[in-house]
Amino acid sequence: MVDAGESAQCPRIERLEARFNPLAISALIANVLRLFLLQAQMILSNPLAIVLMAIPLILQTHLIYWITAF
Repeated sequence: MVDAGESAQCPRIERLEARFNPLAISALIANVLRLFLLQAQMILSNPLAIVLMAIPLILQTHLIYWITAF
C-alpha cells in the first residue's frame, strides 16, 4: 500500500511528465497569447465587458485562496 506522502505514479509516467512539462507550459503560453492576439480588437473596443468578467474571476481566486489558507 502506498502512503499518502509517497508518489503513487510509476517511474515511466514521471519521466514522461518531466519530458513533456516544458512543452506543456510553452503550449499553454502560446494558446493564451494566440487568444489575446486574435481577440485584441474586441478587448480594446469593449473594456467594460472585460472588467465585468474579471471581477468575478478575481473574487473567485481570492475566495479559493482564503478557503484553503484557513
